[in-house]
Amino acid sequence: MKATQRIREVLKLSKTNKKLKPCKLIMLYIFQARIGFRKADRITKVGFTLTFIWLLTIFATSTFRNKPVWCLSLNEFGDFLAGSFAPLAFFWFVIGYFQQGKELQLQREELALQRQELNYQGEQTKRLADTSEMQTELNQRKIEEMKKDISPKLLYLDKRITPTHSSSNSSEVVSISFKNIRGTARNFKITTTSNITQLKCKTTLLEKGQESLISFIVLDRNNLPAPIVLSYFDLKYNEYEHRGLLGIDEEQNFQFFDKQFLLVKGED
Repeated sequence: MKATQRIREVLKLSKTNKKLKPCKLIMLYIFQARIGFRKADRITKVGFTLTFIWLLTIFATSTFRNKPVWCLSLNEFGDFLAGSFAPLAFFWFVIGYFQQGKELQLQREELALQRQELNYQGEQTKRLADTSEMQTELNQRKIEEMKKDISPKLLYLDKRITPTHSSSNSSEVVSISFKNIRGTARNFKITTTSNITQLKCKTTLLEKGQESLISFIVLDRNNLPAPIVLSYFDLKYNEYEHRGLLGIDEEQNFQFFDKQFLLVKGED
């Protein structure tokens, strides 16, 4: 306990940069060496232990012998040092080799971890790019769906042929009903190049779910089907057109309303 307290005092003094006595300075070095020894790895601890034993053995054998080391000639003293420290140098060379191999192994493991992290970051970046692309595609689809919801869609319903009450000629009124199943349609305009008369569209504004009627008078059924052009606008000023044949044939009437052409693109 007293030694520990002294070491703590030495550490406090060393932090205050005061001059230390030789005994306290030695204790400080011993304490620092002890801390370094505890923090060292297993191979280094074994190396220090064996080195300490080796130096202690050399000191004992060189001191307690008939002819001490300090009584040797220079040639003999040089041989003594070479024989004493050459094995120690080779021993630490081997330890350094293993330590270097261990450090290289740690570096390889670190590089492998960095490579895995880079691969993970690359995968995350790819996932983010894919997610962004999917989100962009989803937004584009939503925009397209919104445009489809805004654009009108006409659906053929039925036809009706009614004879006119006239004594001069035998004519018939052809009425073709249709329905708007999507966005609002307005400013209907209808034309023809046939011999039919009184061609008109019942309404100029057709909301979603509302029905309307195209009617005309034909003097001779041989003039049917009649070529008709029906145009209108949506709320974004996009102009649409249906062109084809209208008359008695149901399939032709369905095809007329099924084919919608965009003539002029309005506001986005």
